[in-house]
Amino acid sequence: MSFNVKDIYDKPLNFLIGSGASFGLLPTLALKVTRADGTAHTIETLATEYQNQDDRPRRTALFMHYYEQCIRPAQTMSFGAIRKNPDTASVQENYDQFVRALLTLLQRRRGVDKRCNIFTTNYDGCLPEAANHAMLGGGLDFVVNDGGRGFFRRVIEARNFQTFLTRTGIFERHQQTLPQLNLINLHGSVYWARQGDQVLVAYDRLDEAEGPLLDADVRKAVAPFWAGLAAGGPAASLDEPPLTIAQMDSFWDDYNTLPIVNPTKWKFYETVFEEHYYQMLRMLSFELERENAVLITFGFSFADEHILNLVKRSLSNPLLMVFVTCFNATEHARLKDLFSAYPNVDCIMVDDGVLDFAAFNTMLSPVTPVAADGPVVGAGP
Repeated sequence: MSFNVKDIYDKPLNFLIGSGASFGLLPTLALKVTRADGTAHTIETLATEYQNQDDRPRRTALFMHYYEQCIRPAQTMSFGAIRKNPDTASVQENYDQFVRALLTLLQRRRGVDKRCNIFTTNYDGCLPEAANHAMLGGGLDFVVNDGGRGFFRRVIEARNFQTFLTRTGIFERHQQTLPQLNLINLHGSVYWARQGDQVLVAYDRLDEAEGPLLDADVRKAVAPFWAGLAAGGPAASLDEPPLTIAQMDSFWDDYNTLPIVNPTKWKFYETVFEEHYYQMLRMLSFELERENAVLITFGFSFADEHILNLVKRSLSNPLLMVFVTCFNATEHARLKDLFSAYPNVDCIMVDDGVLDFAAFNTMLSPVTPVAADGPVVGAGP
């Protein structure tokens, strides 16, 4: 089963992109260690288990692993190197094709509204890089709206997503609305920072990224725990890491300054970010309440309880259609069971092989335009 782009291109389009899209550059949240019933843990479920058990040493070691494997690599990504490396170039090329496929759909629309929303829980810069690459390639006249406004200091506000750019002639005898991609980071971004009561975004701030949070002594202390995560087996067999209270306090002091939402129960540490994340989730909820709204997910496991519950609540809208793309038959069975009570959800898989990013793009783009010379329009109005 799949969706037909001819049936959805003129609907209010929303995409939800998860960590599976960046697999190959960054690991997903899946773990090899298992629960008591033999099912595999994710970072979300194991972190929540440690949190409920008030097991601070193991929870701290797990988040150190998460920082080391997922956050730090995103902070230090070099897209020039990624595009030159044969082992990683295809991941970014998939993002490139995704952006071009969406613009093709939006260009087909008639009328004023040529926007679509890309909600993502990823912190990395793959989507901004893909949009930037499409602009530099030329031939595509569009706008990327990340919610930021300003010049030297760009401030993100939810209300900025409700705008679009219209081009007029000199004498205003005609108007043309530009296709627009709203890029909404539900869990924050490595490009964000807090200043006072504002959330700032700067895509060159990684040039000034601080050093890693973990020193040699901490790495040595958590090494056996990390090795156990990599080896797999029952999570109950993971030994308690010999971290000191000072080492744990120091890590959390630094970690809690990162502009991200943890992959666990809803825990905020910063009032400014709490308000912003709340506004982003409200926006997702409002968009799914619209008439004939469409939500397509890719690389998203729905392990995040808040987003899962939000989507389930929105499914009371009988005019909402949700397409959940599933990587393989195992994921298809799990997600189909998760949404079994909702007739307006289609869980999609491919009959042979896996539904990876390339296969997903094929579904979205029966015809992908070839880049051509032409004018380039800036990122933000």
